[in-house]
Amino acid sequence: MLYEYEMKTFKNAEELKTKYPKIYNELLAEKGGGEWENEELFLFPTATDFAQYEVFEGWYGLGYFANEISGGNAPDLFEYIDYEELTPDLINSWDDSIFHKTKDNQIVRTGFGW
Repeated sequence: MLYEYEMKTFKNAEELKTKYPKIYNELLAEKGGGEWENEELFLFPTATDFAQYEVFEGWYGLGYFANEISGGNAPDLFEYIDYEELTPDLINSWDDSIFHKTKDNQIVRTGFGW
């Protein structure tokens, strides 16, 4: 199950606007314009994709561990994680200055902040 989440990367808000104008307009309306528009943005199509990213590469950063055990006989730890259960708790504890949940439940992340 290694790295099965989906994440789209945009070099800036203009690129996001071209491909996802509805999400861009929502961000602009809720966050206002600013320096974030010049920064890299990440879009997770589902909240579960976001949770999987956080486990593998984000907050928990266990991707290295996953690569180390993937070739061995050990059970895949990540198959035991209930991402549906984890996701709401991650969302409730995230930093609002870098994450945004869209009205259609996609997650947008910026490394800069809104």
